[in-house]
Amino acid sequence: MTDELVNIVNEQDEVVGTEMKSVCHKQGLRHRVSAIFLFNNDKDIWVQKRAQGKLGAGLLDYSASGHVPAGDSYVSSAYREMREELGIDPRLEYLTQGLIENDDLETPEFIRIRHNLALFRGFYENRFELQKKEFKLQKEEVESIELYSLDKLKEIMRKNPEKLTEGFKVGINYLLEKNES
Repeated sequence: MTDELVNIVNEQDEVVGTEMKSVCHKQGLRHRVSAIFLFNNDKDIWVQKRAQGKLGAGLLDYSASGHVPAGDSYVSSAYREMREELGIDPRLEYLTQGLIENDDLETPEFIRIRHNLALFRGFYENRFELQKKEFKLQKEEVESIELYSLDKLKEIMRKNPEKLTEGFKVGINYLLEKNES
């Protein structure tokens, strides 16, 4: 896990200090993450499979996501993560912030995830085979990327939720609530 200085925030997302990401995870200190749903023209979502060696290795996750470094914004972090993880730079639209991810992971060094999430949405044209080749995956972060319908993700949430990262579940629940209202 690459370490970096992040802002510690309270539940209202106000900055109350700074600390290294690794310390935040060990002590359960709340900090920020930008997460992106990248859709194609058919409203399917590009879903990444987390790389081996990462927290949540092999699990399905956002199209791209990442911690917001201290002094940075959710928006600039979202764009940076798209460029770093997928090698693309689509226009992003803000969806929401203030979603909370809490997850206690049974790892050799017990990790307590406390993230304030900001969600973004982007679009990437639907030329499937050509598009998939256009991604320049950051292999340290992303094992693979595939298209999933929202219905398929809903089914996975119901039948095999252990295949999804906890943060991704928070985002999918948000999309499902918005889609059904």
